[in-house]
Amino acid sequence: MMKLALIIGGSRGLGLALAEQYRTAGWVVYEFSRSGTGEGHIELDLVGNDFSAYTNLLQQLAQADWQEIVLINNAATILPIKPVTQMGQDELMAALQLNFSHPLLLLHEFVVTFAQHPARKVLAQISSGAALRPIAAWASYCASKAGVDHFMAVLALEQSTAKYPILAIVLDPGVMDTAMQATIRASDPAQFPELARFIARKEQGVLRPAAEVAQFCRAAIARAQQGLRYDIDG
Repeated sequence: MMKLALIIGGSRGLGLALAEQYRTAGWVVYEFSRSGTGEGHIELDLVGNDFSAYTNLLQQLAQADWQEIVLINNAATILPIKPVTQMGQDELMAALQLNFSHPLLLLHEFVVTFAQHPARKVLAQISSGAALRPIAAWASYCASKAGVDHFMAVLALEQSTAKYPILAIVLDPGVMDTAMQATIRASDPAQFPELARFIARKEQGVLRPAAEVAQFCRAAIARAQQGLRYDIDG
């Protein structure tokens, strides 16, 4: 029987590594993003409002006889990196759409579409330590990550009594050597008080490669238990 992996934000970094590893393992893989171009890419702009390609594909896939179905939400932007008093409403709204409101709509669509599918189903949210503690200049990112984590916790509670449950879990990948980290290091030190710490992490070589983190995520998904948070740092 076939296995299906769906990755929101799978064109680069961790998402790309996950797509490649699942595909190598023999899974059918679709990745949803603006910038992807490879096999299984579906155009999806999370700042826009047209999710029809995603919705239509899910409805088609729900008719197949899958053994296992995994959806990973990896879509996120760290921007804007600035104090709340210096944020514009437009950039705040764009960040909240990409990080929070639009991903919730996509996760909801998955839950509704596959609710009666008997396969083992895992819905995994790529979270961050920023969901658990405040970081100055990261208000939109911290709030969004915390909000989606809470959505996942409620979903896990509800799914615990479902006939064909979806396992809702949260994955904390720690600090990775990705484009997001490069964006952080390029931020304005006058606006981001912790900048020096992030630059030091790169210089000290402590950032994990995306492929290593992808292996952790896949292992956690394989052993997933309802409602748990899996932290790469323990």
